[in-house]
Amino acid sequence: MSARLHDRFGLPLSTTSSLARDLYVEGVDRLLSQSGGASAPLARAAEADPGFSLAHIARALALLERMDAAAAAEAREKALSVLAGVDARERAHVEGIAMLLRGEEELALPRLVAHARAFPRDALVVEQLQRFFFFHGGVGRKERVLELLEGSRELSGDWWFDAKLAFHLQESGELADAERRAHASLAARPDNAAAVHALAHARHGRRAHRDASKVVEAALPSVDASSSMRGHLVWHVAIAALAAGEIDRAVSLYESEVRPSQSRCARPLALADAVGFLSVLTLVRPESVPRHAWGEAHAVAQTLARRSGKPFVDVHAAVAMKAVGDIAGLRALRAALEEQAASGHALAAAVGAPVVAAVCELAEGNGRAALARLDALSAAERAAMGGSEVERSLVDEIRIEAARLAGATVTIAETSLVHPVLGQLSA
Repeated sequence: MSARLHDRFGLPLSTTSSLARDLYVEGVDRLLSQSGGASAPLARAAEADPGFSLAHIARALALLERMDAAAAAEAREKALSVLAGVDARERAHVEGIAMLLRGEEELALPRLVAHARAFPRDALVVEQLQRFFFFHGGVGRKERVLELLEGSRELSGDWWFDAKLAFHLQESGELADAERRAHASLAARPDNAAAVHALAHARHGRRAHRDASKVVEAALPSVDASSSMRGHLVWHVAIAALAAGEIDRAVSLYESEVRPSQSRCARPLALADAVGFLSVLTLVRPESVPRHAWGEAHAVAQTLARRSGKPFVDVHAAVAMKAVGDIAGLRALRAALEEQAASGHALAAAVGAPVVAAVCELAEGNGRAALARLDALSAAERAAMGGSEVERSLVDEIRIEAARLAGATVTIAETSLVHPVLGQLSA
């Protein structure tokens, strides 16, 4: 009897095909590095062994990165249909990720957290969990992510783990350790967009914004056009160009790879990148905002806000609605979030409802009310919005606009000083 095959992290696999295993490992590594090109090897792995459920569910994730929702759903259901005879680890992996992809978060998250505790080397599950917690984990989300990664500490030294931990360390202000781990990750796997992203954020944390841009620009040739991270990496370069006063270059970068119609990022991140860039450009050079830009962002906002309840999405959607004058849509979003908050939705109550209400008040011309509402937010509530410190500086961008309308002065939160442009405005 031949020995059982294992993945790169030493976990046993149901497939008996060495070719399927090797292609699966390649595809998963491409998913974990966020450098693109994962769907092709995973499709070939599934062809080599049609009964290999892990290949099908990983392919579903890769297809979603390519924004092919129909094919991703087909791959997801295929994964579920070939679970007969697999071990408990593989079944839990596939079923948990399938639930998450279906939007069944309340069911999926406890199962996936339990799975990560039982199998801390199951990197693809840990990856999905940390992404969800980072963007939508609410109050205490930083601690939840670090606790999750601490559970997989035995993988320290692996390029995936080091890149992931580096990013979350820099978010906690541990910049030296973050940079050390990011460099180690890149040395082990140079085509590693996740490590590049972590290193860029660490440089922003040091206010070395030009260095952050150089790190990203040097890495871009190795990041596939299909990468779910590429548009966001270019966003970092565009924001740094704005800070350097290179407005035309910044707008050109936005138009070529950041705007939602060009970005391969997941739609919530594509919306955040668009709104984050355009709102800063509006603050510093409003006449340079492309005519179509806010309308395009608004179209994405309308699609996402209908089914959200997640502040990272809702706040960015609200800013896009205000920018195009969609007062009706903004008021409807505000009412929906206030209803959620009244019914016990903690995240809506803490940050989603109050920030969207402030944006609505700003759109209605009441800058003082908007400013007062935003100033009432605690640091923990601001952090609960989700995303990085640079992305959450959107709250201060809204405060600046409210203060200008109200004729008031406003100080920028310390955490927003990592933003290349806002750091200059506060000087």
